[in-house]
Amino acid sequence: MADSWDSSTALDALGDTGVNDHGTSGQGIRRRKADGGHIPLDGAALHQPVDSVGVEDTFGPLDGDLGDGGTVAQGGLEDGTDGGGEFDRPYSSVDDEVMLLPSTDEAQMSSEEVLAQQRIQHPEWFYDVEMDWRKPWCAPVHYFRVFRAFYRRIVGIFSSQFVWLLFLAQCGVKGALYSFLQSGILPFFQSYVKVSGERYHDFLTIAVLPWAMKTIFGMLSDVVPIKGYHKRYYIVGASVLCALAIGIIASVRFSVDSANIAAMLFFFGHVGIVVVDLLTEGQYASRMVKHPHSGASLVSWVWGSYMVGQLLSSAIVGPMADAGYIKAMFWICVPLAVQISIPAMLGWLQEERRPQHDTTVLVSKIKEHKRIFSIAGVMGLATISLVLVTLYGSANSKLAVSLVSAVVLSVMAFFMLPRTLAKANLYLFMAEVLYIQVSGVGQFFFTVGPECLTGGPNFSYVFYQTTSSIVQAIFGGVGVVLFQSVLSKQKFQYIFWMTTVLRVVASVFDVIMIMRWNKAIGISDEALFLLGDGVLYQIAYMMDFMPMIVLTSKLCPPRMESTVYALLAGFQNLGQAIAKEIGAFMLAKGNVHAQVPCNFDNFALIVTVGHMMLPLLAIPLTFILIPDCRLTDALTPEGVVKQQPEEYELKDVGGSGNDTTLFDSDDDDEG
Repeated sequence: MADSWDSSTALDALGDTGVNDHGTSGQGIRRRKADGGHIPLDGAALHQPVDSVGVEDTFGPLDGDLGDGGTVAQGGLEDGTDGGGEFDRPYSSVDDEVMLLPSTDEAQMSSEEVLAQQRIQHPEWFYDVEMDWRKPWCAPVHYFRVFRAFYRRIVGIFSSQFVWLLFLAQCGVKGALYSFLQSGILPFFQSYVKVSGERYHDFLTIAVLPWAMKTIFGMLSDVVPIKGYHKRYYIVGASVLCALAIGIIASVRFSVDSANIAAMLFFFGHVGIVVVDLLTEGQYASRMVKHPHSGASLVSWVWGSYMVGQLLSSAIVGPMADAGYIKAMFWICVPLAVQISIPAMLGWLQEERRPQHDTTVLVSKIKEHKRIFSIAGVMGLATISLVLVTLYGSANSKLAVSLVSAVVLSVMAFFMLPRTLAKANLYLFMAEVLYIQVSGVGQFFFTVGPECLTGGPNFSYVFYQTTSSIVQAIFGGVGVVLFQSVLSKQKFQYIFWMTTVLRVVASVFDVIMIMRWNKAIGISDEALFLLGDGVLYQIAYMMDFMPMIVLTSKLCPPRMESTVYALLAGFQNLGQAIAKEIGAFMLAKGNVHAQVPCNFDNFALIVTVGHMMLPLLAIPLTFILIPDCRLTDALTPEGVVKQQPEEYELKDVGGSGNDTTLFDSDDDDEG
């Protein structure tokens, strides 16, 4: 069933009196037992798992008018449709799970009131026993119970199929596959193709530019449904494209002359990952908007899943690269790319299907949200321009295109989006631009041999790609835990300025290593690298990145989740791409070379400016541009919502007729 319901529908389901067994009106719905009794269902129980014998066998038919002329019966609605709900299959007795209606009163409750009600009705969702550290051997059992309660809560709110699809997408695709490509690209271009460090920096920029094209992919999925679905077939097609690109990388021989082609294949591999990530993000963003009191629980599940995938892939890349199986290891990526298409085709995304099961262009949605689509189009052009100038342009032209793109897009977004949305977007964009990235040359600095850098770190791929990545995944997970337990109810402003300071402190370790000061005091390169990049930076990064996801999700308007999420995330990723282009300019002007004859004389100065001085400029922007609210508060693109009632209504997907226009009203003066 759909999560969105008309409020009168829930009242109708209570019977003629409109009063439930608690004696209050509109607090929930009741399902009739087979013997004629009723079971009260409060709004906090958003999803209630039932036995495998089915809904009908346990409770009898659901009673109540759905507001569209049909009532729920075995096999679907009496009119033979699925009621326009999130599932494209009929509601039958073999369904192992049924979504319950959010009550109208729940939307009026504070987060504390909802949690209190959930604790009474679903005590299995919570485990509040403190760990007794006098018995450390009990820690595994304690944290297993904590995780079990956490898992029960997110499954109870969002359904097990949806939660597990997110796991497969985030662990298998964004975690393992993305990490495989990110880790494998260094030995591929450094040891196999043998390009320079500066050219590798360019290829690294090109490979991840699809993450700045989220806007284009989100726009396509929103306005061109395929067979009535906005997400399903795009996910399947993206997984096939990714598998083909990676298969070519694994099977075709490349040299310096054909390195540009190889870089574009990595580009298309990332396209597949981006589409899967975007469309699943768009779906869970919409679910978080419908259930704002769930806080950051779903985000924690998503990024915990990502860390598991990263951990698994990291254990493979380094040993295979050091053993010389650089191309062969990419064959492992092919099944990782394909696997997500199976649950997508089975409907685990729980996506609403348009009543017209066709493939068409929703021109009305483009006209209705023309401002967003205008920004999306300009962003797409900017990204394509960056691809071309990175492949064929000079350092000055890269800087010029980057700065022009940044200024034009920032001005457009600030004047064409609602004020709160525009300000938050500008902050997230500038925070990425101000952290100048020199990762391409930096990776060469840590891994080149003595013929390039005498007395350098000279890390093996096993250490740099496996050991350090495992440590990063573990402490990234620590960052997730700290975020969920310490920061998930804090204010956005506090989190952002605090994590910015932590990231700057973590960069001190890089400067010490580049200057080789650690050798003078007897600290090994491996220990210092793991402490800085592996521990402190990863914790700070995840504690900074996760509230970005929460803020971005909460600012997405209904019916436009994919495009708006893509717009905001695209700005952040474009900010990273621009930071890489600025880094390339600084490296060129600093005469830094990562190929024989090598020169790293000015590299420490560039890292000091780009990683420690410029990022501090984002701190005052935090208090100017970020909403002064907590992560658990409900947000709209116009500002903070003070627990106003939600409107539950069954609607068709695709912008045909009844979508709420948040951005393009002719009398909207809110920027």
